[in-house]
Amino acid sequence: MDKSEIESLAGKVQQAVASYDPSDSSSWIPIQDAIEELRRATEPPHVFLMKQRFHIVQNIYLVAAVDMGLFKILSARAGESVTASDLAGASGYDKALTGTCIAPRTLKHTSQLKTSSTNVARIMRMIIVLGLATETGYQSYRTNARTIYPDWKQAFNNNKTPRNKSFSVPWHSKYPERDRLPPPFPTKPEQLLKPFTIVDIGGSQGVDLQRFATAFPEVPCEMILQDFRETVNGIPSGLDSRIRPMVYDFFTPQPVEGADLYYPKLILHDWNDEAARKILSNTAQVMGPHSRLLINEMVLADTGETLAWADMDMLMWLLCNGMERTRQQWEELLGRVAACKLWRYGWTKEQIRSASLRLVCPDSWLEAQGTSCRRYQVCPVL
Repeated sequence: MDKSEIESLAGKVQQAVASYDPSDSSSWIPIQDAIEELRRATEPPHVFLMKQRFHIVQNIYLVAAVDMGLFKILSARAGESVTASDLAGASGYDKALTGTCIAPRTLKHTSQLKTSSTNVARIMRMIIVLGLATETGYQSYRTNARTIYPDWKQAFNNNKTPRNKSFSVPWHSKYPERDRLPPPFPTKPEQLLKPFTIVDIGGSQGVDLQRFATAFPEVPCEMILQDFRETVNGIPSGLDSRIRPMVYDFFTPQPVEGADLYYPKLILHDWNDEAARKILSNTAQVMGPHSRLLINEMVLADTGETLAWADMDMLMWLLCNGMERTRQQWEELLGRVAACKLWRYGWTKEQIRSASLRLVCPDSWLEAQGTSCRRYQVCPVL
């Protein structure tokens, strides 16, 4: 669709708004119809499919919020700004969980982790009055790997590999500020002829390492692909000869010591903070003075996040007690470190809402691990 058609549809929205009559109970319909027509005309197909996949999650937001008593709390404080901490204190649930269950577009975010009730929030208490929902005691839980069926794991690998190849951004093409990193980490062209080691932690079938190998066929490096035995056994043939598969559980000590780059991609969002710190600790203990940890994850906006990525946050909690993290939550996970710089890239909000954080490890962690100062990276991924 060309720009003139989009401008024409936008004009219909403006006309509908101009004709809006608050006294007419049906005058909102032309506005919504015009907005929907514009949305359908401009929405990319893959975004439409993603919304259809996650649509059920929006109902889960509401059910969870009702069961936790969040709407009752908000309706009692109608017109006030309420923080996630306020909701946690009044409901008895932890702040991260209440923050996740504050349904996007049901509540209005006014500042970081703060919300004010809307008309939708106030009328949601009617669900309680009708007795359609009961309190079930929402809480963080510990996942049990013994309940995961092997065929589910295989289906996950089969789904993620083509999706990764089709939509994800190669990490080596977006690694920020690479020329500012000090040697001996080989990020400049003149350094790439020196042998180095990359460890892809939980790298599934090796899509990211193969991309790097294809982009840099002349680079003398060892690329170690780590994952569960079931995944390693299913890795297809044809990977670059520099890639070496290795069976590894990231909750156990990291067997590769002193690598130049440790690269966990979309791992930490599967786990709560306690488990994520264990994963990071296992890596930190074997890092040398020149090692780098490049964390490839999504970074949610503190406020005003798009519905698709907010749905992903809820979905991670439902499936595996994980979470998509905001910048503040990443800093808290890594030990309340100070962000040196925040990078954002030019993708549209619905395509990707990721950013990168360069984070300096806190002294307390460094002393506990007995290592020299390292930098932790959070880089964008789709």
